[in-house]
Amino acid sequence: MSTPGSEPANILVVCTGNICRSPYMQFTLNAALAAAGVDDIVVASAGTHAVPDSGVAPHMAALLRAEGLDVDGYTTRQLTAAMVADADIVLTAERAHRKQVVLLDPRALGRTFTLLQFSRLLPVATSSGRHRAEQSAKTRLKTLIERCVAARGTVSPAGSGDDVADPWGFAPDAYRRSADQMRPAIHTVADALVPRGIGSII
Repeated sequence: MSTPGSEPANILVVCTGNICRSPYMQFTLNAALAAAGVDDIVVASAGTHAVPDSGVAPHMAALLRAEGLDVDGYTTRQLTAAMVADADIVLTAERAHRKQVVLLDPRALGRTFTLLQFSRLLPVATSSGRHRAEQSAKTRLKTLIERCVAARGTVSPAGSGDDVADPWGFAPDAYRRSADQMRPAIHTVADALVPRGIGSII
């Protein structure tokens, strides 16, 4: 549900090669938002060292297809400063990626999080639910970012930290474990972006 005439919010998700973790985030988050009726948020992905002209890694593509998502036509992209500047928020697979994003555009420091970090901060940021009254996705996202920045340092990371394991080069089980790490966090993010009147997706 979008506000007439409002500009869509842009979410950029980032990993290393843009073939495993960030496409999983991109396709799964877009699908979760669409399923909730949120149509004013665009999720795109890129890699800090993107594998040129590639599709989704076969094992990750198989997992996405098993979840009913079509990955045909996907092409990797190299992360650029322009992409970072255009994003309302950047969510990365690892803390090292977050550092690379901020090196490209230091202004992005306050709106760049790892996916797992952002998802663990969101319960604090969304506790009042007041952000859901904002019909503009950009405004909802801006409010959530401000509250998550304020909550940094008050919510400890899980035992494994805020990095999603890189499955590249490993057996299919590694891809499944990586997806299992990301999926709950992705749905936490998607649910937080649902405005009042649509309802929770979790």
